[in-house]
Amino acid sequence: MYAALDIETKNLDMKAEGLSFDNPKGWDISCICVVSENGKSWTFTDSELVSAENKYSLSAFTKVFYDEIIPNHVILTHNGYRFDFPIIQEYLKREFSQDLPGYFEQFDSCDYLLGKTGVRYRLAHLVSYHLGSEASKLMDAANAPVAWAEGRHQEVVDYCLHDCLLTIQMIRDALKRGHFNAIGKPEYAEVPFKGM
Repeated sequence: MYAALDIETKNLDMKAEGLSFDNPKGWDISCICVVSENGKSWTFTDSELVSAENKYSLSAFTKVFYDEIIPNHVILTHNGYRFDFPIIQEYLKREFSQDLPGYFEQFDSCDYLLGKTGVRYRLAHLVSYHLGSEASKLMDAANAPVAWAEGRHQEVVDYCLHDCLLTIQMIRDALKRGHFNAIGKPEYAEVPFKGM
């Protein structure tokens, strides 16, 4: 069974905070969301303003991920290898002296496509091709830290959960079609995909 994972961060000014997408140090996580293809979801956040099924504190992520999620799922992400997992690992180590499990089954559609084409495919562009333009993301990722700072925590968590669902649906459609493709940039091309 598949489960998709996504994170949202709450850093507002990358330059002022000395942050880089290539370096996980210094990022602060607002939420980590996981959605299984059977509809079960897990939300990890320290916000009191969020109501969610299976809500846990961020400090509980490692235990729940290890005990409940990875034994039963292949973890799907879009840019998890280069963004989500390095940031989760660094954040858990810094804040709670915890480590992610050393190995678990995972597939990152962004990394797969980057490796095949040298092009970074945006999730929104993949969703437009595979699921149609009506199946769009709820907000742009750059707006999530601003929404969080404004106290719109539930909106950010709902967006994160929705991105997990879109990731599962998009990858399942690519499996069915036998290829990935996207709408939005001239350098996008059809990329064969027979499975993980």
